[in-house]
Amino acid sequence: MRTDKIVFIIILLFISNTDLFGQHIPSDEFGDPAARRRTTIAANKLRLMLFNNGYLGRTGGGIPDEVPFEWPKYSLHHYIALSSLWIGGEVKTKQGSPLRIVSMQMYRNDPATGKSWNMEPVPSYMDPSGSMIARSSDPKTWPSHWSDKMGDASDPGWSGAWNGLTGKNKFIDGEELYYHYSDDRYDRYKELFLPDSTDPVRSGLGIVVSERVMEFSDHLLEDAVIIHSDIYNVGTSNIEKAAVTNWIADLVGGEGDSGDDVVSFDSARGIVFFTDKDGKGNVYFHDSVGVAAVAFLQTPGNLGLTNLQVKPAGTFPNFGAASDSAIWDMFMGTRSFVTESLASDNDAFASCGVFSIPAGSYKRFIRAHVFGKTKQEVIKKTDRLKQFINGGYSLHSYPVGIVSPLPNQQVSGTHLIRWDAGANYPLYRIDIYYSRDEGESWELLAENEPNDGSYSWNTNNVPDGIFYKIKIVAYTDVGLGVAESQNTFVVNNAVAARTEVRLHTSVTGKSYSGSIFTEWKAGDADGDEVVVDLSYKPKPTGNWIPVINGISGISSYNLDIKDLPNVDSLWLRITARSVSDSAWDSTGSCAIRNPRYSLKDTGSIIRKTKGNGVIQPRVVNPASVLTGHTYKVLFHESPEHYVYYDVYDETTAKEVVSGAREIDGEEGPLFDGIRLFIQNGPTAWNKDRTRWNNEGIHSPSVVPWNIITKGIPEPADFVIAFSDSKIDTSIYYLPASFYKMVSIPVNFTIKNVNRNQKSKFAFRDVMPPANPADSGMFTVGSGIDQSDLIAIMHTDSSKPSWRVNLVYDAAKRNPTSGDTLFIAIDQPFSEGDEYMFEAGVGVLSVSPSQVAGDFSLSQNYPNPFNPVTTIKYQIPSAGYVTLKVYDVLGREVATLIHGQHLAGNYSTVFNASRLASGIYFYKLTMGNNTMVKRMSLVK
Repeated sequence: MRTDKIVFIIILLFISNTDLFGQHIPSDEFGDPAARRRTTIAANKLRLMLFNNGYLGRTGGGIPDEVPFEWPKYSLHHYIALSSLWIGGEVKTKQGSPLRIVSMQMYRNDPATGKSWNMEPVPSYMDPSGSMIARSSDPKTWPSHWSDKMGDASDPGWSGAWNGLTGKNKFIDGEELYYHYSDDRYDRYKELFLPDSTDPVRSGLGIVVSERVMEFSDHLLEDAVIIHSDIYNVGTSNIEKAAVTNWIADLVGGEGDSGDDVVSFDSARGIVFFTDKDGKGNVYFHDSVGVAAVAFLQTPGNLGLTNLQVKPAGTFPNFGAASDSAIWDMFMGTRSFVTESLASDNDAFASCGVFSIPAGSYKRFIRAHVFGKTKQEVIKKTDRLKQFINGGYSLHSYPVGIVSPLPNQQVSGTHLIRWDAGANYPLYRIDIYYSRDEGESWELLAENEPNDGSYSWNTNNVPDGIFYKIKIVAYTDVGLGVAESQNTFVVNNAVAARTEVRLHTSVTGKSYSGSIFTEWKAGDADGDEVVVDLSYKPKPTGNWIPVINGISGISSYNLDIKDLPNVDSLWLRITARSVSDSAWDSTGSCAIRNPRYSLKDTGSIIRKTKGNGVIQPRVVNPASVLTGHTYKVLFHESPEHYVYYDVYDETTAKEVVSGAREIDGEEGPLFDGIRLFIQNGPTAWNKDRTRWNNEGIHSPSVVPWNIITKGIPEPADFVIAFSDSKIDTSIYYLPASFYKMVSIPVNFTIKNVNRNQKSKFAFRDVMPPANPADSGMFTVGSGIDQSDLIAIMHTDSSKPSWRVNLVYDAAKRNPTSGDTLFIAIDQPFSEGDEYMFEAGVGVLSVSPSQVAGDFSLSQNYPNPFNPVTTIKYQIPSAGYVTLKVYDVLGREVATLIHGQHLAGNYSTVFNASRLASGIYFYKLTMGNNTMVKRMSLVK
């Protein structure tokens, strides 16, 4: 069978629209809002967040970990808040009238039911657990099979292989993310139009988008993210008129500085520019604000940019309420352009249309977000992207080779750079770059040169050095070829050369145990003798710790890390020294994950702590352990209010650790072959340990004070004792002029258990009783916000600490005489806490494979279940973890996990025997990380 026929059949199978005999097969790709996931991409100089329904950037609402378009990455220099793709089409209704539909990625919901009207992700393009977007660099994110590759006769589904843009297991130099999303949930016009006459469930336009987000590492492409979208019509109706609109909200200059942004465009090149009027940003310090751009690289019918409208941010009508016809008329159906916008906080709408998408076909739309210092630089980078894409996403569509300089050659004065590009093919133009740091960064030497095979370079204009490389770029409008020096060469002129050193070992982001092998190159262009020092640092702060000093003629070392503490971040540094100067190079951080052994008998542990954190003795070196020795750990608080600990060997009456401050998920100092791992706990209400002494009373709710002012949660347990008469008096507290808590007699008193003393408190009668004599009685009514509330005041502050109220339950009562509420507060370690253990080597308890991993939550098994199911989850580092179950109304029905965890894999069993059949959700939370999954109970 001919190759083109095979490709055609595979496409047909992918869109599930037409079989070999012309019979329509409805697509099984539907969007699911529960499958929406997000992740960041930062494979080159650009960092941003993306969602697997095609939305890029931040969603708004002040979510702290969402990442707008940031360039350079980790600089906090923000340029674009969001980028979202709208797909519009004009179709015929059931009655034959024209109907315009615009499908969007965010901010649309059915006003009657609240259900999503947005384009939503197709779940089958995530990992088997449904928690991660498929990305090329991480096989565990790949699905068990690829739905769009089931038509491969030799390997249906490509199981275990990457579904790359250019083919099976074809990986780009950078990062590629892949997902599908669908507009089938947009049922606003379902009475007028069904895109698939054979499928009454599918609504919208009948669109499924196959999308890839890619960042390439080569320096020619490193300031851009490419979004490659194939827009499939999986229905039975032709979309005679279609258009796409890229909505972009600018943020040039960063948060608080977007009020002076300017939008301009180059319609011939298909570029929309976003600039800052005064060139200054909030967190840019001395750096001027650059230029952000959206470039249309490939468009249906080569239409390019056909419409650009700019509106002040937030002035466009509510997306859910706005008519699709009005959106089409304004942004899609007409060919018009604004002039350069006024300086403002802007929403830009850049469109391409009008084109058709016949049933069973697709149209390709490729855009990029491009960043540079100037508009001209952005134009140059956009041209490179077009050449790269037109050449088949290849840097080698044209043959190019470097003839001179040769590897390790010494050059000086005027040197003739020589190359071979297509045997001097005259249509090629040539750009030449040089690097002084082995290709980590590049500088333009010459551009738009004729392809005559040589260029005269005056090396007196650059510093001497031993890490030089050359890059030759040959290009036309439809492709390019790149050649880079395979090895470095030396520039050595008459001036004195500086010492240079570069670490060649890439340890960043990796985990090690036992040892780290590292290599480097050091020297100077003059050939002077150079010696090196190797050091490491196990924390971001602190001093460098020497490993070896003053060695020469050696370019590698195997660093023994077996006795080092396990840490998430360890840096290596090489310092090179000559008689006249020095230089250094440092790695990024890596993790140390040495194996550790447990105690031989955990029954020998005696814990006398109010602190609820994790304390774990870890045996580092079994040969050094003094078996049978008893150790006492004492916690202290300094006058500056930081907590530290000492360790005493009770057997020898000697102090073996003094003033250790590693209490936040770190391993402490080494003593007798042991390190203590301590993860301090938070100050938080422990719902599970809080209890009434009697049955049948409304459940309490205890949270840090958060009404008007923010409280200071006091790390202490409390007891509230109730009576039928007034036994104490609240204090006067005025957090705001409109919110007053008066001093009145009340029927309870509060004791601070930690300090063994009465606590001051304020009280608010939320629903004052009809009989004034009943005021001050702690009660709750059946309505919303009808609970009285107590503000427990902080012992050492005039501010409130905890807010206590009751949760109404028709089957329960208010507290009366003889009732006592014991409030348990999880507390950090503090002065006087003690921990004792007896030394002895047990089994290997923590291995590198157990510790390393991502935050993840697996699908429960079995599912559906009756009445017991198992839930597995993974924690990447020590921390406080909760796992809770909710019903479909969002009410909490069970708390499965509530406490400190070490890094590792865990499972828990959920017994739902007391619950009714139905859909439930389980939510895993650790810090800012949250994951939710759905499960079905069927009895």
